[in-house]
Amino acid sequence: MNRLSKFNSWLILGLVIGLLPASFKVAAEDIEIYVQSLLNEKEKARVMLVFDTSGSMRWSSVTGNSCAEYRDVEVKYQYDENTGDIDEHCLRERYGECKKWDTYTVIERQFFGVECSTTAGVDGKCYQYSDDKGWHVSNCEDSRMKVAKDAVTGLIDSTDDVDFGLARFYNGSSGYIVYGIGSAPSKDALKTKVMSLPASGATPLMDTGYEIYSYLSDGYMFEAAGASGRDTSIDDGSSYTSPFRRGTDGKLRCDNNAYVIYMTDGDPNGGESSEQSIESLTKKYYSSNLTENLLPELAKYMATNDLYSATPEKNYAYTYTIGFGNGMKPESIKMLKDMASDAYGKGKYQDATDASQLAASLSATINDILDRVGNFTSPSVAASQSDNTRTSEYVYYSLFSPSGFSKWNGNVKKLKISGHNVVDQESTNAIDANGSIKETAKTFWRDFSEKNGVTPGADGNNVVLGGLDDNIPAPDKRVIYTDIGAGKLEISDNTVVSSMQTAMNSATAEQAKEMINWMRGISGYDTSNKAIVREHILGDPLHSKPAAINYETANDDKTHLIFGTNAGFVHFFEDTGDVSATEKWAFVPSELFSTQASLKENGLGKVYGMDLTPTIYHDDTNGDGKVNSGEDAWAFFGMRRGGSSYYAFDISDPSAPKLLWKKGSADYAKLGQTWSQPKVIYVNIPNYTDKPLLVFGGGYDKSQFEDGASNTVGSAVYLVDAETGKLVWSTNNISFDGDDSITGQIATLDSDYDGYTDRLYAADTGGKIWRIDLAGSNTSDWSAFEFASLSGNLFYQPEVARTFYSKVTTYKLDGEVVNATRMTVPFEAVVVGSGDRTSPLDTSDSDSLYMIRDENVITKSFKSGAPETIKAIDLMTITPNTFGSLTKSPDKFTEKEAEYANYKGWKYALTGSGEKALAKPAIIGGVAYFPTFIAGAAGSSNCSLTGGEGRLYAFHLHYAVNIYENAYTRTGDSIPPTPELVFSEDSDQNSQFLLIGIGAGENNSGIIKAKSINDSAVPEQVCDENGNCEIKLVGEFAGFKTHRSYMYRETTNKVN
Repeated sequence: MNRLSKFNSWLILGLVIGLLPASFKVAAEDIEIYVQSLLNEKEKARVMLVFDTSGSMRWSSVTGNSCAEYRDVEVKYQYDENTGDIDEHCLRERYGECKKWDTYTVIERQFFGVECSTTAGVDGKCYQYSDDKGWHVSNCEDSRMKVAKDAVTGLIDSTDDVDFGLARFYNGSSGYIVYGIGSAPSKDALKTKVMSLPASGATPLMDTGYEIYSYLSDGYMFEAAGASGRDTSIDDGSSYTSPFRRGTDGKLRCDNNAYVIYMTDGDPNGGESSEQSIESLTKKYYSSNLTENLLPELAKYMATNDLYSATPEKNYAYTYTIGFGNGMKPESIKMLKDMASDAYGKGKYQDATDASQLAASLSATINDILDRVGNFTSPSVAASQSDNTRTSEYVYYSLFSPSGFSKWNGNVKKLKISGHNVVDQESTNAIDANGSIKETAKTFWRDFSEKNGVTPGADGNNVVLGGLDDNIPAPDKRVIYTDIGAGKLEISDNTVVSSMQTAMNSATAEQAKEMINWMRGISGYDTSNKAIVREHILGDPLHSKPAAINYETANDDKTHLIFGTNAGFVHFFEDTGDVSATEKWAFVPSELFSTQASLKENGLGKVYGMDLTPTIYHDDTNGDGKVNSGEDAWAFFGMRRGGSSYYAFDISDPSAPKLLWKKGSADYAKLGQTWSQPKVIYVNIPNYTDKPLLVFGGGYDKSQFEDGASNTVGSAVYLVDAETGKLVWSTNNISFDGDDSITGQIATLDSDYDGYTDRLYAADTGGKIWRIDLAGSNTSDWSAFEFASLSGNLFYQPEVARTFYSKVTTYKLDGEVVNATRMTVPFEAVVVGSGDRTSPLDTSDSDSLYMIRDENVITKSFKSGAPETIKAIDLMTITPNTFGSLTKSPDKFTEKEAEYANYKGWKYALTGSGEKALAKPAIIGGVAYFPTFIAGAAGSSNCSLTGGEGRLYAFHLHYAVNIYENAYTRTGDSIPPTPELVFSEDSDQNSQFLLIGIGAGENNSGIIKAKSINDSAVPEQVCDENGNCEIKLVGEFAGFKTHRSYMYRETTNKVN
């Protein structure tokens, strides 16, 4: 039987792609590129708060009733400046204009600024000297105005990351700006203005909104010129100075948006003189189905049109709305929802009926605004397990939003590969010039059809819109398991409650249940005891990328995705089609219960969880690439910084997972944090010839690398039984001199093509590469030796390709080459790049890219007589021009080859300041691809969140010449992942290899067509008719064809 079709495993490889308090610190973690950049930029979000000052804000926030009462008792008033009495009581209508309405009490019987019926104008004081007949203000501590003022001033006090502006209604028919965005001299000044706002008149939302539009767009003042309380620093009496204008230093902002928050308690009335202006502004864009009140159209215009075209960047304003109280009509609530919807203002709607809800709504709104700051994406390709000549047409992108706090929001989105483009649900190119999802893209799993007259807008690269995060079931419908006791338990089980109490430092049972509810997705309960569902439940998949598994069982024939997040969960989703997906189940290890309180409180400091990309094993007995009934499918997870355990799940039945095993440092001596993603292999040893094994490194020793302590863990390689987790063998069993962490995957090789892995290569953080020979079926003959010792840190696995080169020996006479002989030499090309993954911003190290020739191509025991360690000095220092400049001079090229033969390979010194390789390389078609990263300069005005530059080098495996026009392609502003390989066909049905995850790609397609090196063993000379010859090193585009450089350098499957 050919077990290449029976056993199959696949790996989804690579690295995925808030504002901070000044005290936040990051030590030796790769997240420093995100959080440190946020600290350096010190930019504040620009928010205009529209405060409802209508008369109904005087009413009770609880009962909805007016805060005044009429007492039908005879009353007389005496005016303090007249000698006679005023026989009529002061009129009710005038009470609304009392300048100090909130300060009146029944006891004082004293009214300031009251219009009495017998005099003109506002009088001084009226003293009651007889009975109580008349209108009096009752004790109204719960007025909407008071509650709103308390909530807004509290928000101002607690928010350092926002430049607020303040607008209010004016004369019951328009509005004006009390403070422009960021123009208040201090928080106290802004709070004083808020506390002095009155409550009178109508609710002119539309004219106030148009006034704000005029301000943001550097336009003419609409109706606010006569307002004595306006902020005159932002206008010249007739026109505004837009906050989008650059400052005097000319510095670019990174966030070029503004955010408008409408907080209102009533139906819009009054102030409609802007209707014609808004209709004229918006009709050419939205000519049909205009809403009755044009505020939604205005919000849409502001969110989709550049409001200040004098700068090259686009300046938009997004609209948020908060409905306060319980007196609004349904059509008014719908208007507020429309204004903030994806289809119009691209913000969010919140409602609130009491003080706590209003404070929570304002806080949630600000948090959502801050969440827009930075999103990162990286693709993960769903590979076909049975047929390595094809991949799925869909591609899955992991996203996360950095923050200075414990919980980072995350998401996974789905796009499609169509021809040479990555496209969205509407078959439109979905990747921008920075390699991220376009803001205008409409990704899959989101229904964009019209509902109730509203069509959702694009979700694009927004972490908190669309994707799998929008497809999590209601909290009471979720299935969440944990690992207490044997097998698995639902987290609602009483045993889980007890364990949660312990993890929460002896919490009460009620507190533990509250925490479990929060983990399910419930943030609390409202006054009617209705559950309040958390927004954005998914945590960040910082380093974990989704693996895709295709099923075809009696109950399920869909693709499923499995991945981990730093919220501590493993998630298993079913891809149900273009517009929907659903979470089938989730798992949270009990050892991470203790982190849930930190996530819930969301204090300072990053929290880690299940942060390693999963490895999948599938016993594909019929070779169809789908998990059929009776076939085994297992998933293996590490934790990276989340812990020092590995977890194995049986996912053969997608609806009924089983925990196969959990192992940690007690089971594997020297195991550190589990950074090394396992690989599934077969090894020819007794009892395991037909059983899959896992191979992985010892992981990360935090105490050694970050605290300067001596090494205690991480310096080992393990082979374990994939089904049981039993330790089969480790380097602890042999003479192994390694003393640094092995954090990357282990490179594997089947040197004799018998279907069994017989050689391993492991790189460590000390810059060494270890060769481990699994020679024969007797493990006592296995050996390890230090194959190479290089400068720098090696955090990722070396990539290994079996190939050969033409070794040149020249003979000279009087300094001239008179003869050159060639000998074909087989070797393993070991390719690796150096760089400290834990400190990507460090510029003190000098890192390099390496190709090392291992010419000992026979696997054997090296318990004695091991080859001499290859050092960096044994490698030729090379640039793309070393051989590239000689291709038109074949004789000189041959001389350089002869020089090159004296070395053991080549090294390329990275030229960028602090440039380092922070992902594993790839070898495709004889081309070595190296992802690298350059940190941004301190204090730079680069408007990426990281402030850096990602690059992808593509070099000829043997000669390091450029494969494309330039040595590298810019991939974006953050750490680039290993490029993902997609197998496809061109229009002529020729096999072709495509690379994604490489930035904008060719013509902003998000894709690069992979090329191959020339297939000739001896460098091919091409001569023209005049006898001018040139060495041809770069071949055609790569596809499935015979190459002398084997792309498939490792075999995990046993062949009979």
